[in-house]
Order: sequence, then structure tokens, then C-alpha cells
Amino acid sequence: MTKLSLRNSTVGSKLVLMFVMVLNLTSTMAAQQRPEPGFRSALPSKTLLYVNDSPVSEAQFNAKRALVTEQQKTLVHQVEPSQDDLDAAALSLAVEEQILLNEAKTQGIEFSDAEIAQRVRSMQDEVNTSGTEDAKVAFHWAIEQHGLTDAEFATDPRVISAYRLAFTLGEIRSRIIASV
Repeated sequence: MTKLSLRNSTVGSKLVLMFVMVLNLTSTMAAQQRPEPGFRSALPSKTLLYVNDSPVSEAQFNAKRALVTEQQKTLVHQVEPSQDDLDAAALSLAVEEQILLNEAKTQGIEFSDAEIAQRVRSMQDEVNTSGTEDAKVAFHWAIEQHGLTDAEFATDPRVISAYRLAFTLGEIRSRIIASV
């Protein structure tokens, strides 16, 4: 995997946010890979727990585990975290996300497919015109990793689903911060 550095970069906050979203999108899309032809496309995922009557599935947990594991690889540790520590962090992340999604639903936060596609295209344009080389590489790597073209990216159902989650979580977090 290519490691990218944003530490000494002059990337604007929007591009840093987009970069983090691409990394999250990549782990989410990896958990939702298209099945090979001839296989069932939607196998049910076992529910691991409920957060305020909302299920957290095994697939959601596995996506968070992959994200936490990938993030840990980029950190310098005195002691490597155990698998139990990684699982606990993934579970905490999955529970936090479900709590935020429940609150977003309560507040009526929703994004249409068209709105998401427009925002993704806008981010693509911003990265292509004024993004750093690292941001461009990360964005295009995510596109190619999933067999998409630049034109297909904004309207791919996996991308729409991943960005819907990211935009919803971003919006509810912003509202929570603004209310404090």
C-alpha cells in the first residue's frame, strides 16, 4: 500500500476531509466487494448487537475492524496493540457510529443519491484542479482499486452508500459540535 503524508502539506481542510473520506470509503467498499458472477449478491449479515434498537451487523464490525487495523499500521507504537485491543476499538467505533446515525435519523438528516453524486463530483473536480499530488494519488487509487472510471465513481451504488454514511456522520457531528 502506498503511504501518503499530509503532515507538511498545504492541503486545505476540505481536501484533508476528502482524503480521510476516501480512506474510509476504501475500507467500506472493500467490505462490500461485488460478488463473482453466479454467486448470491446479498448474503445476510449476522447481527452482533443492538444500539438503541438499531442493529450493528457483523459486516459493519468487520469494516470497522479493517479500518482500525489499517490505521494502526500507520502509527508508531511502543507496543503493538493486541487483536483484542483492535477488536475493542472497532466495536467502540461501530457503536459510536450507530449512536450518531440514530441521532441523524431523529434530526431528519438525509442525502439524496443526486445530492451525493453532485458533492462527490465537486470533490473530484477540486482534487483534480487544486489538490496535492498525494490527494490525487489517493483519490485515483480508490477509483482504480474498485474497477471504476472517474466518470462512474460518483454514481456507483457502493460509492453513494459509503459517502451517504460519511456525509451523514459529518453533518450530525457538526450539529453536535455547534450545539455545545
